[in-house]
Amino acid sequence: MDLGGLGINNPKVSEWVAAFYDPTMEFAGELFQTAGENPANSFDEADFFAVGLLGDVRIFPLAARSLLGDARLREDVSRNLEEVPVDKNIWECPGVLARECAGWELWDLLRNLDGVGPTTASKLLARKRPAIFPIYDSRVHEGIGVTVNNFWDFFAYYLKDPMRREQVEELRPDSVMQRVIPTLRLLDSAIWMKNSQSALAKAVRA
Repeated sequence: MDLGGLGINNPKVSEWVAAFYDPTMEFAGELFQTAGENPANSFDEADFFAVGLLGDVRIFPLAARSLLGDARLREDVSRNLEEVPVDKNIWECPGVLARECAGWELWDLLRNLDGVGPTTASKLLARKRPAIFPIYDSRVHEGIGVTVNNFWDFFAYYLKDPMRREQVEELRPDSVMQRVIPTLRLLDSAIWMKNSQSALAKAVRA
């Protein structure tokens, strides 16, 4: 039974996920997490590069200057990132994603930057805390059927069920370690590969 109706129990999905994390393919795979030093509580140039690996999004100059050079913003970002655990999963600490808590504060700080929409903001946050912040784009929206206002709640609820987590983990390629690609990021990847209309993803599915 496919819990939650996402369609990820299709035997082909594990092949598609394997392709996403295959370093010989033109997908971002693990590089999204491993490129550069990836400091836990701040953004740097490597984060902008990593975000650009995941499709047609980029950090615009004004936003980049703010994240790199605005001392007040960097302090606010660091303070809130410090409140988001690096060793917990989304279903284990829903409090940090509640409104007026650290997750929402980070979301608002990023969304207020020039040219940073929900997709870019979610990718920046997923780069810092891949086990807590899911990625949101039009294909994930189509795949899960929820809006940007409640997609965090969806993933927290979906992965709270141990059976669902086990189902997601069955998609994990042997070479992909959980410490690098946590369960949430694996689910993100599966939904995207199942729904993406990029030429490469469609070629893999074909």
